[in-house]
Amino acid sequence: MQTGESDSAAPHHLDMSKIGNMVDKYIMVINRDSVVEYCNPSVREELGDVIGMPCHEVLCHSSHQLDDCPLKEVLESGSVSSRREKINGREIFFSLHPFSSDKNGISQVILIGTDITEMVNVMKKVRESGEMWESLFNSMSDPITIHAPDYTILDANIPALNLLGMKKEDVVGKKCYDLFHNKDSPIVRCPMKRTLLKGDMEKSLVGPPDLNGDYLVNTTPVFDKNGRITRIIHSLKDVTELKDMQRKLARDNERLTMFSDLIVHDISNYHQGIFLSLEMLLSDESLSPKQRKLLEMIETQIQSAQRLLENAKKLSRLYEEKAELEALDAGTVLIRVISQLKRTYADRDIRINTEVKMGTHTVLADELLFDLFINIIGNSIKYTPSDPAVVNVTAEVCDEDPSFYRFEIIDYAGGIPDEYKESIFSRFERRDRSVSGSGLGLTLVKKIVENYGGRIWVEDFTEEGKVKGSVFVVLLKRA
Repeated sequence: MQTGESDSAAPHHLDMSKIGNMVDKYIMVINRDSVVEYCNPSVREELGDVIGMPCHEVLCHSSHQLDDCPLKEVLESGSVSSRREKINGREIFFSLHPFSSDKNGISQVILIGTDITEMVNVMKKVRESGEMWESLFNSMSDPITIHAPDYTILDANIPALNLLGMKKEDVVGKKCYDLFHNKDSPIVRCPMKRTLLKGDMEKSLVGPPDLNGDYLVNTTPVFDKNGRITRIIHSLKDVTELKDMQRKLARDNERLTMFSDLIVHDISNYHQGIFLSLEMLLSDESLSPKQRKLLEMIETQIQSAQRLLENAKKLSRLYEEKAELEALDAGTVLIRVISQLKRTYADRDIRINTEVKMGTHTVLADELLFDLFINIIGNSIKYTPSDPAVVNVTAEVCDEDPSFYRFEIIDYAGGIPDEYKESIFSRFERRDRSVSGSGLGLTLVKKIVENYGGRIWVEDFTEEGKVKGSVFVVLLKRA
């Protein structure tokens, strides 16, 4: 075959009409002198008519055959060879195959080229994504490992390796319960076990002796397109310092509670002694009116101090303990409240009227419901300047939310200025400082109502267009 012949002069050993038009392939036949004897249309479209040209000029842009030329390797060894070249900005993979031979050996080689540009770009993106993932994975401050559903560790970031004090090759392939807990099976409270069962993220606090410190463990499932869990992302958050602080606060709080109980107990005992002494003194008929008044003032102050201690203790418990609510009859509690207030204010004309009868209004509350009502109603009586001290109590289903009862405690104590309607529920805030009291009563009431999941506020009570007193509105959940 002579250089420059057309496609029809291609070697008869292979039917070029069948393979020459493979548009996604670049096909050339090259002789032992490195001259191109045949090329298919794809080569012509890309490189022009290269028949008769040395292949090293066509493919390698070189004036001479390269030392590592794969054509030379095929001619000498008779085996297939390959290489990758960049042609017109595209990546082409060439494979060279022995095509024909004569008495002098291989006489022709067929070259088949495949455009792998897209594949190379995809692989590059995958590699770059992998590098980015690896960088992000290792830059996270929390120890993170990736597990298979059988608890085998598939990968671990640098913080996780540092926590374990091991190299990646010593971690990957091991069971997580072996490395983290030195066990031959998952621990009882293993969050990964729960994730596999529920198919959802799980959290668990794990501390000594399973780990060297306290850690919040998160396990997040990764699913395939069929909804099967294929991976578990296992992350650890070091909360050792936080747990140490919590333990210290718990110890300190326990001590404070103990000291508070001791103080309240001992002072209450002192008060009882003072009350007994005052009763003995007040029973002395020889006391002058001035002496009797002074002793009664002392008795009133001691009673206020005792109420302050009791309210402070109850308020402290409200912040420390979660309320255990039950169904209570508000009417029954109000009967006890009214009875107590009549004894407390035996020297006054008090009139407490209530529409809340026994068995009509059952609410979710606890034993502090008594303190809630007695503090509000007692406050209304205390701030009513003259007798009779009238307080009306009503209750109805709340229009805005029928799951609540709306209780209203209405007094004729003159009302509360708007600027004080919220602050009266704050600690040590009183509407009239000339009136004795601890200032904790309404603070206690507000906290009780909040613990019940309710609300409390105060409005003006008006008659004939004039403010006559206040309406304390309390919303309590119906049982």
